[in-house]
Amino acid sequence: MKGLILSVCISLLSVAGSRGTNQSSFIYWEDMTTTEQDNILYSPAICKNAVRYYLKNFRTTDNKLTEELLSEITCNGNSNQEVIFYFYIFNQICLESDSALSEILGKYCMKFALINPEFTLWYFKKNPKVEKVYAELMGTEFYFKEDGSSDIEYNYKDFKKAIETRIKNNPEYKEIASLFYHEIEIVMKKMD
Repeated sequence: MKGLILSVCISLLSVAGSRGTNQSSFIYWEDMTTTEQDNILYSPAICKNAVRYYLKNFRTTDNKLTEELLSEITCNGNSNQEVIFYFYIFNQICLESDSALSEILGKYCMKFALINPEFTLWYFKKNPKVEKVYAELMGTEFYFKEDGSSDIEYNYKDFKKAIETRIKNNPEYKEIASLFYHEIEIVMKKMD
């Protein structure tokens, strides 16, 4: 009987776990209906400056207000719906950033990748342009970390180790991560 209960518990856990990490269960902002998006946009929990940015009423630049926005949208305590919206907003900021703002984005890219690596990596598979931007921003930051002139928390080796621990040898994510690492390494080599 204990074996049967244990077997059922393991089965339920594996189903729940796969729902959280299975690529078909990931919902990104672009996958949502307008009504679903509006529900998030008008939620009182959503950062007002993130909504202002989305509505083109907030311009990101290399200043304190932008850094506060970046800190808030890359916070580990955000709900799933907040993460979906903030991930979209953050990606738009990265894609549209100028050179001054780009200098501070690498550490925030790392934070997003570490908060939910499966979610981020699977998005890279869907959107290689965003993957290249993250690789560029993070590769530059890792280069400066190795050089001793960056104060980011992780060096490249430790970042990879943290990602590998989270994706737990899942072959789908390992393949995407490997391609992402390769892109980062290209950037780091160009910096030499």
